[in-house]
Amino acid sequence: MFRSAATASFTLGLFLLTGCSSSPGRSTAGAASASFDEMTPTQIAAWSATSKYPTTTPLKMMDVTVIVNQSKNTIKVYNLSGTPLRNSKLWVNKTFVAKVDAVAPQTNLVINTERLYDGVGNVFSKQQREVTTVQLQTEDGLYDLLGPVAE
Repeated sequence: MFRSAATASFTLGLFLLTGCSSSPGRSTAGAASASFDEMTPTQIAAWSATSKYPTTTPLKMMDVTVIVNQSKNTIKVYNLSGTPLRNSKLWVNKTFVAKVDAVAPQTNLVINTERLYDGVGNVFSKQQREVTTVQLQTEDGLYDLLGPVAE
């Protein structure tokens, strides 16, 4: 009896230490380094929970335009500058966040609003809200973007 109790204790301890994943072969541990497109909804929610909206004043406008299509649940981010955007966070309405891995100059990125989460796991597309502000957080600080404009 002692042996089965010890085995059960060991198994429970191992489970608690290693955690569980929402799908086979994928855990949320590497979410910070994973590409946003490769992240599962659970990983995005976990990453969003660790993202904190900056308390600093936005530095200035960035030459990036945002176009929103509510019927398609998409936000298009157009990088009109000559500089690539890398390792950034896109903040929508100062609450919902998406990881921006890279947007090359003169190209765009389309983000589905079903992949925008707030710090407590709410999904933007289910909130019945309009996109009112979109900002980009880079290593340099927080920037206001041009728009959003409805498509």
